[in-house]
This record gives sequence, C-alpha cells and structure tokens, in this order.
Amino acid sequence: MIRFRGSAAGYCTRQIVLKQLEPGRFDVDPARRPFLDAGHYLQEAVEAFIKENLDVSHPSLVLERREEEGVYTTPFWTLVGHIDGIFEDTNLLEVKAIKAASYEKLMKTYDWRDQYGHYQSQAQGYQKMFGAPGTHFIFYNRNTSEMLGALPIDHPAYTFRKDMYEPHDPALWNGIVEKLDNAVRYVEDG
Repeated sequence: MIRFRGSAAGYCTRQIVLKQLEPGRFDVDPARRPFLDAGHYLQEAVEAFIKENLDVSHPSLVLERREEEGVYTTPFWTLVGHIDGIFEDTNLLEVKAIKAASYEKLMKTYDWRDQYGHYQSQAQGYQKMFGAPGTHFIFYNRNTSEMLGALPIDHPAYTFRKDMYEPHDPALWNGIVEKLDNAVRYVEDG
C-alpha cells in the first residue's frame, strides 16, 4: 500500500509519482529547515491571536488537538497529515505563511483558489481524515504580520473574508481520489 502525505492532494499526478519513485528528490534543503521549523512558533502565535480575538459566538479552537495526525485509507493507498488546528464544531484550521508580494496579490483578488488551489485540495484531504465539514484558512504575511482569513475577528492587523472558508466538496474530493488512484497505478508500473 502506498502512503501519501496530505499535501500530495494538491500536487499534480506527475509530482506525486516522482515523490514515490525517487525518495529524497524533493526533500527540504537542510539550510531551509530552520525557516520551516519557525512555522511551529508562528502557528502558536496565530493560535494565541485567535484565542484572544475570536468572536465569542464562534466555536473555540481545541488547543490539545494541535498538530494531530489524521489518516484516510483506501484499499490501494493511505493519506496522512497533520492539521494546524480543529475547532469545537470539528471545522479545521490551516495557517499559511506567505511572502508580502503574495499577500498583496491575495488582498486584491477574491478568488484565492486561483493562486493557492493546492491548499484547497490539501484541505479536502484533511477534511476526509477528520470528518470535518470545512476548513478555515488564515494567510499570514511573513513581512508585516498582517493576516487574512475566514474567522470572525475584529483586529486592525486582520482582514476577514468569508471566502477563506473551504467547505467539503465531494466533486473535488472525487477528483483527488482519482488522481491518487492513477498515481498508484503509475508507481506500480514504475
């Protein structure tokens, strides 16, 4: 059985297959590891921000479930991943740190999926793993600490946009399943 990372749901089939056939090819350069590890500190800071500023009528973030691993298994493959957070109503939280230029571009468009559709697919996979109805995204500007997201927060450094919530989409999920099924066949064929 082939094991895929949750982020694979957003990759093209070719990249998914290459990651399986050539382990290590896409490993993170050790020089970048400290930068990526800093994401854990950022996540904790964003969680504290949410806890302090989230509208009281919204379900709370369940901090004990931070970085919880989920698994979704079919007869041919397994999808695994770690969520950034989960709310009391079982909706998920995904925090994405992006550079200032990308953030500015995102502020100008209301179709974030054009620029970050791979995150949409990743969210669909996590939703299946956890039986979640949807995912609240927060995009964090690495240069200014401004945030853009789907949670009802009233703060000068935060912009609320309802469209940053990604509901479960059975049609999109079916496309992901088909892509992963195809990847398994290609990997088995070498």
